[in-house]
Amino acid sequence: MSETRPTITSSKLRIYQVNVNHSIKAQADVIHLSPRDWDIICIQEPYFDFQGLSRTTNGWTAVYPHKHKNGVKSRSIMLISSLISTDAWTALPVDSLDISAVTLSGSFGRIRLFNLY
Repeated sequence: MSETRPTITSSKLRIYQVNVNHSIKAQADVIHLSPRDWDIICIQEPYFDFQGLSRTTNGWTAVYPHKHKNGVKSRSIMLISSLISTDAWTALPVDSLDISAVTLSGSFGRIRLFNLY
């Protein structure tokens, strides 16, 4: 039995925001928050491994700043709950490593959400 992925229809958007100060331990606590309790997690100063990737669990989709792979570490990322359909959001290309952004679409219209360092 497959789980259906709803679009965003709730009148509430549940956002968790935190600065983890590049700490793998702090980020581990954050990424284990339930995607059923939070829609989006905005992280400032995320931890990155030697490949320049951040950590997350299978309940979340990471959204990096547009030019993340240019050799300088980004200072913000967003995690989108995997319970939200990928048809309901798109990453926005902002020309800054300090800003990750998405557009959310649903019965409410469109919302642009920015995570700023």
